[in-house]
Amino acid sequence: DNNLLRGFVYVTDGVTLTIEPGTVIKGEKSSKGSLIVERGGKLIAEGTAEKPIVFTSDQPKASRTYGDWGGLILCGKSIVNNTAGEAQIEGGPRSYYGGKDPEDNSGIVKYVRIEFAGYPLEPNKEINGLTCVALRSNTCRSLSVATTHSSGLAVR
Repeated sequence: DNNLLRGFVYVTDGVTLTIEPGTVIKGEKSSKGSLIVERGGKLIAEGTAEKPIVFTSDQPKASRTYGDWGGLILCGKSIVNNTAGEAQIEGGPRSYYGGKDPEDNSGIVKYVRIEFAGYPLEPNKEINGLTCVALRSNTCRSLSVATTHSSGLAVR
């Protein structure tokens, strides 16, 4: 399956990943598949009301449940309220967020549905359905995050 996330899948600095409207992306349960956009990477996931982009579980429809896969993490280079000016994302990924660019463009996430996500690595250190950190204010719009383990949405 070309749209299966296995383990941590990274969009690294200088890379842009574009996801077409109507695309369904499944996170692998056994590896807690997750999509992580690192600082300097971009995600262009601009669905429409008629053709949303869906991130979901790879399990059969009747067997899907919260926590089946990891989630979607967007790490920007905007200013954070932290003395170091940056921090490592929680939940296991190698990625850091934060910087000095309040207009950092990490892409757009619009008309996107995220379901059956969220992975607790350990108490208070989890991957949420959607994590948005150090992003400019108009990056994420018209979202649905449902049936997730822990927080459906984390914004910092």
